[in-house]
Amino acid sequence: MLQRLGTSSVLLPRLTVLFHLWGALLEHGGWRQRLAERRCGLPEQRSVLQWLQTNVSHLAQQFGWRQVELQPSGTGARGEETTSSSVVLSRQLLIAGQSYELRLLPL
Repeated sequence: MLQRLGTSSVLLPRLTVLFHLWGALLEHGGWRQRLAERRCGLPEQRSVLQWLQTNVSHLAQQFGWRQVELQPSGTGARGEETTSSSVVLSRQLLIAGQSYELRLLPL
């Protein structure tokens, strides 16, 4: 749907699809942004983490980056269990003889 509505030949994209589909498209921030970028002819933008994970994964590994799956354990501040895991990018750094780990976390 984004591909079809994103072409400049469609003059009024909101009249091309059903109202509830258009509403869902506008409500979702990522889809709305992608549609606007396509209609303006801009290249698709990605987050730095997504870019590193997909396009530069081999090159990133050569420079010491690796994917790490974080699995939180324990209880949250309000006594709720935290069970969701997330994949982050990690790289070891050596600064002034001290070893550090740099992590890129998704927001």
